[in-house]
Amino acid sequence: ERLRILASSGGHIIFPDIESLWLWESKRKMHYWLASHHIPHPKTWIFYNRKFALEFAEASTLPIIFKSDMGSGASGVMIFRRRSDLKKHINRCFRSGFTTYRRSPKDREWGSVLFQEYISDATEWRILKLGESYFGHQKLKAGDFHSGSGQVGWIDPPRKLLDFVRGIVTGPGFQSIDFDIFETPDGRYLVNEMQAFFGSYLPYQMRVDNKPGRYLWDDL
Repeated sequence: ERLRILASSGGHIIFPDIESLWLWESKRKMHYWLASHHIPHPKTWIFYNRKFALEFAEASTLPIIFKSDMGSGASGVMIFRRRSDLKKHINRCFRSGFTTYRRSPKDREWGSVLFQEYISDATEWRILKLGESYFGHQKLKAGDFHSGSGQVGWIDPPRKLLDFVRGIVTGPGFQSIDFDIFETPDGRYLVNEMQAFFGSYLPYQMRVDNKPGRYLWDDL
């Protein structure tokens, strides 16, 4: 409640910055932000009306991804391959609400659903930006999901990918943020997640030739 006042009063450095904090842990806000800034991301559909959501479920291509508005480590992510299960879940979200195992049973999201296109055979990268430093590695898949797998691929991120991230952060001026980015089989980059808060049990986030390090942007 105090952060926007501190940010607007001048002379205070907010870390992370106020806009990335506003986007943090809200898949709906993130989608609207990415769409309004024309940043490539998986096709996403949001419904605040049960009837419209059920009509979408009847005609949508399966499998399809459901994501709770708030949730980390794939805790609020579900893959639906059967139309009957999808409709049942929509009714649940609009009637009794939805929560995850990481939240209180009483902390329920109600009255909306978010669906995302299912992208098969995608590689997922995590790219972090801290000041002018950039770090990156692959998030390896365990089961259906990359997020929450705990599996890391220490692969040198392509310069094209780092430039893609720099193009996103330059306008809003994000100083501390990370991105989970899908690389599709045909070479496209799609932003899957954005986080203002992130951490690691390791003392590094990138290793190239088995050496921890970072890339530093230099406009010269």
